[in-house]
Amino acid sequence: MKNRMRNKLPLAAAVALIAGATSSYAAMTITDLNGTAPSSGVFLSYGISSTNTKIENDTTDPDTGNYKARGQTFMTPDTGDAATQWGLTGITLQSHSTVPTPPSNLVIEIWSWGANANSLGDQGSLLGSYTGAFTSIAGGVAANDYVNLDLGATVALDENSNYAFLLRSAEGGPVGNEWTLRIGRGQSSPDDYADGLLFSDEGTTGLNGAAYKVYSGDDLVFYLHGASAIPEPSTALLGGLGALALLRRRRH
Repeated sequence: MKNRMRNKLPLAAAVALIAGATSSYAAMTITDLNGTAPSSGVFLSYGISSTNTKIENDTTDPDTGNYKARGQTFMTPDTGDAATQWGLTGITLQSHSTVPTPPSNLVIEIWSWGANANSLGDQGSLLGSYTGAFTSIAGGVAANDYVNLDLGATVALDENSNYAFLLRSAEGGPVGNEWTLRIGRGQSSPDDYADGLLFSDEGTTGLNGAAYKVYSGDDLVFYLHGASAIPEPSTALLGGLGALALLRRRRH
C-alpha cells in the first residue's frame, strides 16, 4: 500500500537539503505515536503487517558480530509536479510487541541504491547517519505502537529512484536490548511491496563488508515523511546570477 501526498517543501527547508544529504552526525528525535498510523506529510508507505523481525545489540553472539540490524530498500514515487526530488525528514516504523527496554541509542542510515531495489548487490553510497535516544519515551514502547524517527535533517532523494534505510542499535549500547518491528510477509499476498525488500545486516561494518541475508517477500512496515522540492541551484550558478544582477545595476 503506497501513500503519496504532494506536499511542497518550504524554502527554508529546501535550502537545508544539501546540508542534510551529507550530514553524518545529525541528532535524531524518537517519538511514540501510540496506536495511530501517520498520514500527514507521508509520501511513501507500506502498511501491511503479518509477522515481525528484530534489531538488537548482542556482542556475545559470534554469528552476528556487534549488532543485528534490519534494512529496507524502496523506490521513491514521482512527485507529480515540477519538483524532481523528495526531502526526507523522518521515518515511522511499527513496533510488534511491548518494548520496556529498547536499544538506548538507535542509529538509522540512509543509502542510495542502484537500478534494482530488489538486489542487495546494488547498494550505492551512504547519504547520512542519524542517532537518537529512546530515553524520551517513558515506560518504553507498547505493542503495535508507531514510532517516529525524526532525522533532524532533510535528505534529498531523487524521484523514481532507489534507496534504502538501515536501522541498528548504536555500538557500545546495552547488550541484549532489542526492538521487535512489524513486517509484512507477502510471498502469497497481492499486497506485497514490489519495489523493495527487507534485509539483515549482521556484521560490524555497516553495508560495506557486512554479512547479508535477504528476507524474500518480506518488508518492514514503514512511512516516509517529507515533501517534494526543486533541487537547489549550484553555488557556481548562484554566483553567476549574482554577477549578472550586479552588471545590470551598473548599466542602469
